[in-house]
Parts: sequence; structure tokens; C-alpha cells
Amino acid sequence: MRMAVRRHARALSWRARAALVALAMVGLAALGSALTRGGEVPPAALSETPPVTEDLSYWPEIPEPAATGPGKRTPSPTPSPRGTGTPTTPVEEKVRATPSRPAVAAPSPTTGPALTPGTRIGLEPVTHPGYRVRHRQFLGRIDPVGAGSSALDKADSTFTVRAGLADGRCVSLEAVNYPGYYLRHQDFAIHLHRRDATALFAADATFCPGTGPTGRDVSLRSYNYPDRHLVHRQSRLFIAATGDRGAMTFAVRSSW
Repeated sequence: MRMAVRRHARALSWRARAALVALAMVGLAALGSALTRGGEVPPAALSETPPVTEDLSYWPEIPEPAATGPGKRTPSPTPSPRGTGTPTTPVEEKVRATPSRPAVAAPSPTTGPALTPGTRIGLEPVTHPGYRVRHRQFLGRIDPVGAGSSALDKADSTFTVRAGLADGRCVSLEAVNYPGYYLRHQDFAIHLHRRDATALFAADATFCPGTGPTGRDVSLRSYNYPDRHLVHRQSRLFIAATGDRGAMTFAVRSSW
């Protein structure tokens, strides 16, 4: 009886060993196949990162400001210290906007037609007949303004020509409905700000007129950035270095 049990146990032991050997052979075969494929990963394990796209357009459309009621205007903002906060407008080269430089030697100004200190004028972009340079929510822009427009729109688009705050040979533009407020550039965008006593403000608010292509139009060159002119892009006003003469040329119109 004992001999029969031992023989049975030895038989089971051989079968177990044979099974283990078979399993080992299967594992080695699988490993060899993987190595032959170079460690290939099943397609299901792969993921593709979508390409990153960047909008490099410099002149984004500016949404209209929220209405503040019929004939109402928002309170005059106190201009923030220069160099603080995030500029709302990028610069033409798609780089971070830099504060305006201190005044430098002015470009050689020429006498622009009808830009006589003390006169009230409007500026019409030659590429947009029926539009006028105006301030709105203390930003410089162009909008349709005509004989049938509201008194507020007409006032916003009328300026008193002043002798340049930084150079009397050039000009500065004072809002008729906000005495003491001038169009000036800050971070290359045009704003309407209250005049302060700094040389920087005077330089930012001074533009040197040049005669446009027809001889009856004007371009306005920045006093402290002689390579930049007042230009319009998608309803907003900036100073920019550009070869687009249409965007930097304005017809001088009489006040309403």
C-alpha cells in the first residue's frame, strides 16, 4: 500500500514539473516575440497631443462699452501710475507694451493744413468717410458721426487745437467737452487723460502734423516716438510704425 502511494506521488510530481516547464517555455516565447518587435506598445496605449495654435493677430476687435444710461457718461478715471497694471492693448510687434519714453528731440514738424491753435476741428479718416476721431469711455477711436448724430457724439468728436504741450511747433488736441483733457498715447494706445504737470504727459500728448498724399490731408506723428504715427485699426486709435498711409491719414473737418 505504501509503495503504491509513493509511486502515485512521484507521478504527480513529474506532471507538475512538466506543467511548469511548459509554462516557462510559453513565457520565454512571448518575451522573445516582444524583443523582436522592439518593445512595441499596443496602439491603444498611444495618445496624440493636439497641436497648439496661437492667435497672432495684433488688432483685435474691441467690444462696445456697456451703456450707462441715456446721455450718461462714466466718471472720469484717474490715470493709473505708468508701468502698473496690464496694458489693454498689445503693441504692433506683438511684444509686451512698454511705457512711453521721456521726451526726445522732436521730428522736424511741418505746418499741417487747418491745424491752427485755437480752432475747433474734427478729424475724418480718409479710408472711412463719415467716421470721426473721437473719445469714448476715455479711449481714442473712430466711429460714424454725422449731421444727424447725437450732441454727445458730436462733442466727443470735436477737439480744440492747442500749441504742442512739449513743442509749440507741433499740436495737442484738447476735448471740447472735457476741458483740460487731451488725447495722448500710453502703451501705444490713444487715451483721453487729464493733463498733468509732467514732461512725460506733455510729450505723449504732442503730435507733429505732416501733409498727407493729397496735400489737403494730415498725418500726425508722435513727438517722442518719431517713427510712429497716429493710426486707426478696427475702430481703435494707436501710434504705430506702418507703411499703410491710408490708416495714418486724416482729413481736417470743421466742428459741428
